[in-house]
Amino acid sequence: MNSAPYAVTSAVLLDGLAQLVADHGFENFVRSRLLEPDNHHFPDRWEPTLDGVQRLASRLVRYAGNDELEVCVRPERGAVLPVWFAEIRDGVCAFGVDRQRLSDAGEIVGCVCREVATAFRHWTGVTRMNGTQEEVLTDLTTIYLGFGVLTTNAAYRFRQEGSLFGDTVFTKRSISRVGVLPAATLAYALAADVVARGLDASAASRIGRLLEANQEESFTAAYESLALDVAGLRSRLGLPPVEEWPEARALRRVRFPRRLPTNVQRVPTRGVSANGNSTPNVFRVRERAALRWGASGSIPGFLGALGAHWIGVDPIVMLLIGGLGGAVIGVARADGNVTDVCSDQDCRSPLPVDVSHCPSCGGRIRGVIRDARERLAAEEALTEERARTPYRG
Repeated sequence: MNSAPYAVTSAVLLDGLAQLVADHGFENFVRSRLLEPDNHHFPDRWEPTLDGVQRLASRLVRYAGNDELEVCVRPERGAVLPVWFAEIRDGVCAFGVDRQRLSDAGEIVGCVCREVATAFRHWTGVTRMNGTQEEVLTDLTTIYLGFGVLTTNAAYRFRQEGSLFGDTVFTKRSISRVGVLPAATLAYALAADVVARGLDASAASRIGRLLEANQEESFTAAYESLALDVAGLRSRLGLPPVEEWPEARALRRVRFPRRLPTNVQRVPTRGVSANGNSTPNVFRVRERAALRWGASGSIPGFLGALGAHWIGVDPIVMLLIGGLGGAVIGVARADGNVTDVCSDQDCRSPLPVDVSHCPSCGGRIRGVIRDARERLAAEEALTEERARTPYRG
């Protein structure tokens, strides 16, 4: 999810973790395995395909404690997320997948972790009606289930690549976010889990080295602060005395179910937009018809000029005159008409003036932008006001 994160205080985070412990018991929080991005926890070779996503989601569903659900993935397009939880029906947990957006393995792993946490909240029946509260609790559920290293890394990822063409250096920068909590905030929640488990500074340092640089800094600072009062933290989270804790769990051995067909009955779920709704946001991209008419008008002008040499006229001169003349006629014919198209890069369908949703992709129309490249900035602008409002629980 690429969106402005919600501003959440440390007190609200601890309240949210305590709520999860109260809802689901303390065992997962202190005795589940903390998953790490290595071959031991994820022995399957990652492939940016439907099969790759299905195996990853199946493994995470098992790690989340459900050995009964089958996992199905199905190709869809037009959602804000590359992978999203769709539904649980008849013993099948379904996820939608945009196959064209699977290139960034780190983002996909974090995204699937969060969507499995969403599924977990559905199969345990504890989803909240309040959209902001549910989004924050879903992020914290990834910590509760032991997915925290993966989702803390995915909460903010900055990548920069450079290439040389002749004497010119081209730089490509990209930022991806998964979830609604800032990376530093999620790192604090991960530190709370590590401290509550009783892991010492050496173990915490090793976990910190698995994180992105900024996340590691936030995690280390939070660990050092929270470790000053371990008993107080455990009491705040509603954890029983350590003597009552079960043995630490071994890593689950995952047996994958048979591969299900991807064409399971579709449901209207299209992923989660930045404003927490299930329908993605789109914008009207205003295009002037003059550009299209000008291009089409120039074609007959050029064609006519190409035949000028048959009558003994300089073809280059006539080519320029005919082409420009045709373009002027085409622009005049357009008469300033304006056409709106959908901002979704996979849609780009014309939008009639009187519709509130795109007739093609179903996205909710939230405004007008000048260029499709402004879509992400406009999407983030929609959530800025909500981002300034702390989650109250």
